[in-house]
Amino acid sequence: MTDKRLSSDQQRAASRLRKIWDEKKTGLGLTQERVGARLGWETQSAVSQYLNGKIPLNLNAVIKFAQVLEVEPESIYPELLQDLSVPYRVSQQKVDPTFHVAEQPPTYGSDEGVTGIVSLIRKGLNDGTLDAEDLKFIKALVERIVKK
Repeated sequence: MTDKRLSSDQQRAASRLRKIWDEKKTGLGLTQERVGARLGWETQSAVSQYLNGKIPLNLNAVIKFAQVLEVEPESIYPELLQDLSVPYRVSQQKVDPTFHVAEQPPTYGSDEGVTGIVSLIRKGLNDGTLDAEDLKFIKALVERIVKK
């Protein structure tokens, strides 16, 4: 059962993750304890909470689960990844679970402040503090500014 605080996109992502987990865990020899340890989480509790939709998946967790389950991140949470400027493929980086977006930020003007803002957004995507809802908000804000 999913937590009511999750958006519909987040609920669907949790359901997809659970389905993939159930299909692949035996063949890959996975347990929640093993995955938690492999992903650097202190206990299996975080794995369980993601699988059961108790906490929303962030970009970092999606990438890590995709690597462990040997699937593309888009199969878990396509809505989270659709707006990123550089697609990520699990096959490109099997060892490093760190995700990096485009090196060159989009330019919306020559103001140095824009570069700083883009850097903060990139950092938030990389460390998981920004999620799909945040990314949608940022995209809508940028589109609104560009139209003016």
